[in-house]
Amino acid sequence: HGGQSSSGSGQYATMADTWRFDLTTLVWTQYSTDPEAPSVSSALAVSVTNSTSLIYGGRASTGKLFGRVMLFDSGSWRRLLPAGSRPEPRSGHFSAYDNAVAWMMVSHGMSWTGKLLNDTWFLDLSKGIWTCFQGTHEACPEQDDFLSPPPLAFASVVSVGVRLFVVAGMQESQGTMSATPDGWVLHTGSMQWSKLEVDKVLTTHNLSNTEGKADIQLGGGTAFDPLVYPGARTQGA
Repeated sequence: HGGQSSSGSGQYATMADTWRFDLTTLVWTQYSTDPEAPSVSSALAVSVTNSTSLIYGGRASTGKLFGRVMLFDSGSWRRLLPAGSRPEPRSGHFSAYDNAVAWMMVSHGMSWTGKLLNDTWFLDLSKGIWTCFQGTHEACPEQDDFLSPPPLAFASVVSVGVRLFVVAGMQESQGTMSATPDGWVLHTGSMQWSKLEVDKVLTTHNLSNTEGKADIQLGGGTAFDPLVYPGARTQGA
């Protein structure tokens, strides 16, 4: 769902179409046009079931950052209205979803001022409440010596079981924004981060799970050589 295209709308040429890809038949199917569908680019969609997805954040057609939670269910979109403090609107962030406890995590990304973020929030979907796990927001608890990625945006992300792999992206160093070769893995059960390493800087990239194997494959970017992460053999995650 979403993205940018020459046929998109507004200043940022954003899209509002929603598609489903059948992994058995390898066929794309477009859902009917929905006036409630968010028109966003750099959005984050988290698949929940075969017919349900969640989106938080992204950039709207006007350039304004999108701070809503949108639920796609049974072919139509509707807005969720969580209570209490909430993460600031952002793009280039990443997320995970735990179906067992019905929560969505939103973390890192870029604010409307261009500031890189490193806060982590949880949305309890059963109660409709946001809770900050760590970060600088006044609603966030202090986390002494908590290991996590530094402020980061536009990383490539893939979930493999209870692990969330976050690779490359943009970081700031001495006032300059640049691509980072770093990789991180989050164990979503214990909420513990471990750091991985990449030997090449990737500015645009694709990350995927090699189903049935212990590897995560990364390709594209400034160098098109595929890189492999030994995901199941990662220590400390």
